[in-house]
Amino acid sequence: MNQEDVKRLVDELAPVVWAERCHEAAATKTPQAVPWYFININHPTVRTIYDRYRRKAGILGPPTDLERVKFELHVLHPAVLRDLRRHYIEIGALKGEENG
Repeated sequence: MNQEDVKRLVDELAPVVWAERCHEAAATKTPQAVPWYFININHPTVRTIYDRYRRKAGILGPPTDLERVKFELHVLHPAVLRDLRRHYIEIGALKGEENG
């Protein structure tokens, strides 16, 4: 899978992942609940990767929630992205060909 394919997959998955996070946060009993993140961007090693990603993506200020999700998906292995896509298709949260 080349970088262009990975970017397309990340762009496709990010809104679905974010919607799922928002749904889960809304379903909790505490009104201050913040949707969870996959990765701690304040870890020193991750922060270096995150800052490099932000520069390359042209993110100058604080990232939007969707930009944060895109970063997290960007660092996952393509096989994991394909599995996530398959999962979201199976549960009906994403339309598309199973093998696409």
